[in-house]
Amino acid sequence: MCFIAMLFTFFLCSCGSEEPKEIPKEYSVTINLEYQRVPLTTNSEVNVFVDDIKLGRQAAGTSSSYSVSLTEGDHKFYLKNDGLWKSEEVTFSVSDSKKSFSFGTKTRLTFGMEIWMNNSN
Repeated sequence: MCFIAMLFTFFLCSCGSEEPKEIPKEYSVTINLEYQRVPLTTNSEVNVFVDDIKLGRQAAGTSSSYSVSLTEGDHKFYLKNDGLWKSEEVTFSVSDSKKSFSFGTKTRLTFGMEIWMNNSN
């Protein structure tokens, strides 16, 4: 009976022994956005988001910097107005050597926003 109890204990202990999962590193990240003013369009203010975290609100014709704490890996940057539209998502990757990102945007002449990543960082 003692042997069965020891075998059962060994089985329980060996089944639960997983490798400890590595906790992703977290960094203080700077997001820069240049919002260009376009003549003959609405140039309305936009809400600035990373991974569904609202960083702030920005007016056309301005450049702003936002600080956010993000884990190492891929993230999504996008813009949203107060209504229904949302811009395309731009993916960027945070690492120990890359913690600052610059994006540009302007109102399209038709509908929504053009958005791009500046690779000069």
